[in-house]
Amino acid sequence: MQLIIEVTSTERHLMGENARHVFYPAGGVIGRSPQCDWVIPDQTRHLSGRHAIVSYESGQFFLTDISTNGVFLNGTEQLERNRATPIGEGDRLLMGEIHFQVQVRAVAGKQPPASAPRPTPPLQPEAGDPMARVDQWLAQREQQAVAGQAEGWHQQGISMPDHAPAEQTPFSPPQPQSEAAPAAREPAPALPENWWQEPPPEAATSAQTVTEKGVGSPVADAARGSVDGEATALQAFAAGLGITEGELREAGGTEFLQRAGGLLQQCLRGLVAAAQARASLKNELRLDMTLVSGQGNNPIKLSANGEQAVRHLLAPETGSFMTMEQAVDECFTDFQSHQLAMIAGMQGALVELLETLAPAALEARFEQTRGGGLSLGSRPARYWEAYRALHRDLLAEEDLFHSFFAEPFARAYDERSARLKQSASKKEK
Repeated sequence: MQLIIEVTSTERHLMGENARHVFYPAGGVIGRSPQCDWVIPDQTRHLSGRHAIVSYESGQFFLTDISTNGVFLNGTEQLERNRATPIGEGDRLLMGEIHFQVQVRAVAGKQPPASAPRPTPPLQPEAGDPMARVDQWLAQREQQAVAGQAEGWHQQGISMPDHAPAEQTPFSPPQPQSEAAPAAREPAPALPENWWQEPPPEAATSAQTVTEKGVGSPVADAARGSVDGEATALQAFAAGLGITEGELREAGGTEFLQRAGGLLQQCLRGLVAAAQARASLKNELRLDMTLVSGQGNNPIKLSANGEQAVRHLLAPETGSFMTMEQAVDECFTDFQSHQLAMIAGMQGALVELLETLAPAALEARFEQTRGGGLSLGSRPARYWEAYRALHRDLLAEEDLFHSFFAEPFARAYDERSARLKQSASKKEK
């Protein structure tokens, strides 16, 4: 049995292939934590690090809520925490702000294993014994003689032995038989007297041919191919790194390649984490987010973790994703622009905040609310009372951060980002 859970809300566009996960009877954990079986990035953090557990028993899949914000089944039913609830085909789940669809698929039974090949009969122990060839030749001749005597035994007369000693029996040549003798068998080839010194002609010719061609042993050929392949790999890696093969061999050769592979995975993991942090900040500040299009998507931005980014690196290039070289270059360009735009955003937000709290702006605001129950004392006293009322109202405002900081920050951030993109495009031209 397979349990397929798929994201159906807008987050699926950012998750790519990770928006769908297949669970088997072994089960698994769903959540934001990298230790989960299905890691789901959630910029709002409404999804817990370990949100739910999938289990299987007696032909039924179960889901157990272990989260803080709960799991909702089919829109209304909230699962009881720490209690396994059966789920099945067509069920809809809500975890945090992410919607899921459930499918259950029955897997066909395992195919019977293919019949094992018939074992090769073991080599005869006498195959390597030179005297065995003599014994075999003699045995064949003896069998032929016995077979010749056995044929027609029923037509010969039966006589009792006379018990005479062999040396006293008179010699008499055998009489020809009336019936035609059976067809003569093809005589076995005579064994040459020096059979142990010379190999058969075919074997000698074959050995001579092999010697003339100078064919090496399979072990030597394999070793030579391994060395050639290693040299080619080192040359290609050195060329990509911009160094010589000699410098690469001095650095450790294949051992350095292994270190470089781990370093590449670490860099991709860091790029994915940095891209996710940038996306989370942009989401919090309500800035424009990366959208999934039909082609030219950045695989690093759509990867859930470094391992998935490595899979994109190994996958064949398609039109829906940019190359990994382009993706890495775009990420670094975005990070540089992000840092500069962050500074511009904070400056813009601070300037607008100071303008809002400027004395002239406050006086104009207080004069507009003068008839709103302010005391009739001196002007400084009235203004101070008005300021206290304003401060109280600001603290009571639910969206204070966005109205007083995020909105001006976003405007300044977007303006600076747009200018940086225009500058970069002009340099490319």
